[in-house]
Amino acid sequence: ANDGSLVDGNGWASGTADPASILFTFDGNKTLYKVSLVDLPALDTQFLTGVIAFSDGTSIPVDTALPNDGTPLEFVFDPINTSYVEVTITSYEKNAVLTEVMAYSALDPGQTELASDLFNSGVLAAGWSQVDNCGKGNPVWEPGYKFYGNADEQPSLRQTGNCRGFTVDGVEDGTYQLLDTAHTDADLRLMLRSDNDGSEWVTGVMGVLFGYQDDQNYYRFDTNQRNGYRKLWKKSGDAFTELATSPQSYAPGARANPGDYSQLAWVNLRVVLRNGVIVVYMNGEKVLTAEDSTFTGGQVAMLCARNTNCTFDNLVLLDGPSDPIVGLKVADDGPEHVSGEYFVSTGSTLNIAAAVTESVGFDAVEFVINDGSGEISVIDAVAPYENSFTNLAAGDHTVTAYLLDEAGVRFTEPRAQDILPQVAASGIHLVAMGDSIAAGLNDDVPDDDISHDGRNTGGGYPPILNNLLAAGNLKKVTVLNNGNPGETSGEAAERIQLVLTSTPEAEGYLLLYGANDSSGTTPVPSGVGLECTDIINFGATCDSGYIGSFKYNMQRMINAIQAESKQVYLSKTEPFNDPLNPARDARQQEYGVAIQELVDDGRNNLSHIPPDFYTLYTNNPALMADVHHPTGEGYQEMAKLWCAALNGQQGMVCNVP
Repeated sequence: ANDGSLVDGNGWASGTADPASILFTFDGNKTLYKVSLVDLPALDTQFLTGVIAFSDGTSIPVDTALPNDGTPLEFVFDPINTSYVEVTITSYEKNAVLTEVMAYSALDPGQTELASDLFNSGVLAAGWSQVDNCGKGNPVWEPGYKFYGNADEQPSLRQTGNCRGFTVDGVEDGTYQLLDTAHTDADLRLMLRSDNDGSEWVTGVMGVLFGYQDDQNYYRFDTNQRNGYRKLWKKSGDAFTELATSPQSYAPGARANPGDYSQLAWVNLRVVLRNGVIVVYMNGEKVLTAEDSTFTGGQVAMLCARNTNCTFDNLVLLDGPSDPIVGLKVADDGPEHVSGEYFVSTGSTLNIAAAVTESVGFDAVEFVINDGSGEISVIDAVAPYENSFTNLAAGDHTVTAYLLDEAGVRFTEPRAQDILPQVAASGIHLVAMGDSIAAGLNDDVPDDDISHDGRNTGGGYPPILNNLLAAGNLKKVTVLNNGNPGETSGEAAERIQLVLTSTPEAEGYLLLYGANDSSGTTPVPSGVGLECTDIINFGATCDSGYIGSFKYNMQRMINAIQAESKQVYLSKTEPFNDPLNPARDARQQEYGVAIQELVDDGRNNLSHIPPDFYTLYTNNPALMADVHHPTGEGYQEMAKLWCAALNGQQGMVCNVP
């Protein structure tokens, strides 16, 4: 469905029964006003006649043959409230095949379509332009691509090149397709997916740009399965500001054999920009909300970064909806940064706010903690709509917002309510930083990519560490993954302030660097044995060669984190298991010596024992997927060492099995 609420299907269907039919079931009743059918673009196969049926008993005859070039045939009707759409093919040429069924939810009064592209023609339509910000790799956009070359699969637009880079802020950069249609307020809807075909650079960043002014100024929503996040960004004057975040991502498709992929891997994305409020939906669920009025209009684009498997389909751009939509957010750092679903607070207070896309059409906002079970309810009739809930019991809580009418009655429409599941009080909040090893590259065990409580998603060790700490502490835990593949310690020291600003609730930061410092013709010197009298201001108090060393970069991060009254946890990087490059391996081992010197320096007040990944993987080479990335089992062992290092720190308890 065009509002992202489809439960089953989401794409092509073919049948051998006569008549052939397919049933699309929604997650609840939907009010539809249009259905489009797309035939297989083939000269010898054609859908001739059929029937479109709905759960209320009504039906629409299809008595015109579908165009044989992939152009959709649209059926517009008075709004119908239905829980499903069933399409039956009663006559056909050669095969009973249907490429796509699109069901459109009823639009708000006055809401109109500005542009659309179903990517069925086999060529990219006029109006699109490509923009590449690739530090490495080359983008490859394939219009009209059919999944894995099967003729009966869904035409779409796919990007398969490994275009990747970082901005000066440490934000993933890549390639995007820009649509020349301008919007003011916007309601953007499209389908996207990323499949795990077993290659190295998959399930990374995919998303959209909107409010686009130029390459330096726009809003951006992206989601990254490898790192496990959803984020709303503002790029203004070439600088990124993180507006909102969630530790959730998306479920990648998997392919063992050609044609073996899940239609449910499609993400139905909807982004609403209206009156300075941004609301993001994934598969019909509101997942992020933010408020920002920097850009009041612009263009839209489809983004792919450090991901050789981004696929897009069925883009529809509408003007903004006029009925009020409410979205919830956890104000973790005042108005500049907010969190959403699955947030973990380290204290007993939750600062909850609601953003509404319209100032009329409702009378008040009701906030409810633990709706229906020992609930706490507060009504706020004056913007800004916000409330602090104090002295909450430790553990998970549900937070719900309802729009109320003049009589104080809750509106029942999904647009008029929002819920944040599993928002925790008095929990453990950690952030993992590092390079591709921290990010989880080459993790070949997908079964542990979601923590037991569903809170942390993504590859590598963070979801596993979540499980270990939660088992030992009986507290709710989040381990956010801020790993950036390819990052050096110097680059991390430059972006640390951005990470601190976007993770204000975090208690501790887990740092793993060195793999990229050791590479190239001018590797970063370790700084082992070098000292500074003043480790805060550096300068002339430092030994020659200290400034610019690995030790110096790590000290800068320690200083920045401790200046925010947060704890730092250091680790020793893994070996470089290449017999042809023993010098690089020796450098990485030396970085571990520098880490130990930083821990032993009493001025840093570090009491933990750094997890020694160099020794772990040197003694267990089978845990390495290549010369320096762990396997999935290797990441499991990494999580255990991190857990042991955190045992007793800040009251944490580790029970490693």
